[in-house]
Amino acid sequence: MDGFSYPGRMEGNEHRPTPPAVLYLGGQARSGSTLLDRALGQVPGFCSSGEVRYLWDRGLAENQRCGCGVPLRECPFWDAVGRRAWGGWDRIDLDEVLMLQRRVDRMGAMPALTAPKLAPRTAAALERYGAYLARVFSAIRDESGAQVVVDSSMSPPHGLVLSRVAGIDLRLVHLVRDARGVAHSSMKVVERPEITGGVDYMPTYSPIEASARWSAANLTFELLGRSVPDLRVRYESFVRDPRGVLSAIADHMGVTLAPDDLSFVTNEKIELGVNHTAAGNPMRFKTGTLPLRVDEAWRDTMTSRDRRVVTAVAWPLLSRYEYLQGSDAEGSA
Repeated sequence: MDGFSYPGRMEGNEHRPTPPAVLYLGGQARSGSTLLDRALGQVPGFCSSGEVRYLWDRGLAENQRCGCGVPLRECPFWDAVGRRAWGGWDRIDLDEVLMLQRRVDRMGAMPALTAPKLAPRTAAALERYGAYLARVFSAIRDESGAQVVVDSSMSPPHGLVLSRVAGIDLRLVHLVRDARGVAHSSMKVVERPEITGGVDYMPTYSPIEASARWSAANLTFELLGRSVPDLRVRYESFVRDPRGVLSAIADHMGVTLAPDDLSFVTNEKIELGVNHTAAGNPMRFKTGTLPLRVDEAWRDTMTSRDRRVVTAVAWPLLSRYEYLQGSDAEGSA
């Protein structure tokens, strides 16, 4: 591989004979996925890779910052991943990758992706794009030495694409958060610090838009869980009992933990190191000791009208996920 190697690790375009184990965090954005991804990245056997869906455009085409703070193309880890997979990122046809991704990884393609038999053109694009994904996941696994690669893209179409990729061993963690908390967070204007050479912001949504998207995303991942081994995790449960949830996820992925493997986290705080994440919430740049507490600011600052709108739209799944208890049933708590 052009003389670039690590002792004891596989070189070049060689890969382990078994498909890489990929843990996909699926749900609606603003549900705490970046925090859970980062926490898993501290667990031995797991590699936090951020939102892999955006590796191609935000990472490689736009050269936005990796979670380590360096533009992705200058990051030693991602440089090594590219070398391990293809001998370098310059050896792939990035325009082709982006074209294939736009064809299959989009909301409009979801009906086709759920069909038992794909149309020939969709099948061909998915096979080609899936080969890129399988190779990059294999390279992340081999470069990190981890048993499990975590992809926290949360996107429904990306999840459906991954479920169709033959070269990975996919398992799902369906992450849910109270729809009112998601809607409240979705109305905030948050700058994206990974942008280089300009200013951009995370997308914002009205209460009705946010709750409709929340319902659609979670229904999609319930459907995906019928064909992929899945584990449902509530954001609120993770923040209140991080060790219990991380242990359950390790069991779900077949990773055996030693007694001290979760010593970095308690019910009050978490110690975060650097993770080489391709994209994600701005908190992916934070390191050191972070307090752990459930973000329920919506209870105090969200208007009663907005709470009622979100509760009405999201009612069926809010009830199924046990978020409607007492005064919460009216969205007035």
